[in-house]
Amino acid sequence: MFRCPICHFKKTHTKYKVGKYQYYECGNCKTLFLYPLPSSSSIKRYYSSAFEYIAGRAEESRIRKRANIILKKLKHLHPEGKTLLDIGSGYGYFLEEAKKISLDSTGIEPNKKLAQSSVFRGTLDEFVKKSNSNKFDFITAIHVIEHIRNPFTFIKQVSRLLNRGGILYIETPNYNSWLAQKEKEQYTFLTPPDHIWLFSKKSLQLIKLKFPRLSIVSINTYSYPEHLMGIIKRQMSFLRKQESRRRPCERNVRRSENRDLLYRFRIECGMTEMNKQNMRFLLFDKLLAPFFTPLLNLGGYGSILELYIKKK
Repeated sequence: MFRCPICHFKKTHTKYKVGKYQYYECGNCKTLFLYPLPSSSSIKRYYSSAFEYIAGRAEESRIRKRANIILKKLKHLHPEGKTLLDIGSGYGYFLEEAKKISLDSTGIEPNKKLAQSSVFRGTLDEFVKKSNSNKFDFITAIHVIEHIRNPFTFIKQVSRLLNRGGILYIETPNYNSWLAQKEKEQYTFLTPPDHIWLFSKKSLQLIKLKFPRLSIVSINTYSYPEHLMGIIKRQMSFLRKQESRRRPCERNVRRSENRDLLYRFRIECGMTEMNKQNMRFLLFDKLLAPFFTPLLNLGGYGSILELYIKKK
């Protein structure tokens, strides 16, 4: 047992083991974290070469749509803002959308496979050393902080690059979500070594205590329809396990002495139920899930956390 690196609470415990990696959970702030932490050099090597961002290409349309939602909120919070820094810019979709609304935009991307010619290829530390003390009105870190070895050191460093009155946007998976609670060890975002941290709303609210010059303007959650489907499928799997001893089809042929017939009935019954279930999932996914997904966000239990932070 050791102290939580985020809130320094004394009681932490082993939560999940994923291959050779071990995640611990804080009993106070509900942060999940890898221990031991990977070294800075191993993280740099990983993101400069081995890291893959397969979803980036596949979800370009969604990323661009989400980018416009974020940019609209940023401009609402700081209408005079003109410069933007996007940390972990990936394939550059967010930067492209920012430039469409005339923001002077800069990107940082450590992975050479992803980085476009228009972005700085390297780490935040390397960028700071070469940026000649440039400051920005907006800084975005979208699905970045969960990858950082020292998240509060990262925020401190980023805040120095932010102009007074500027807005920092952070987006990260919500460990205190319905999705995490239902998927458990199969949690979608449980992906070591790239996800070192999985934060809760409570743990990220510590920012206002650690950084007096930063004020949290809003902290919300959002979800996608596939997150709702993941929860439903996990719940259905649980119910099937509970009912595994009850075999209606098997009871109909229990008196039969023909084991082959019994086996065939089992297979046919299972396939029929599976086909019906898959059809129900398909219909719900396409027709109803988009309407019911917002319900996941009630009470801050949505799948993704989003923070808008202002520098005083």
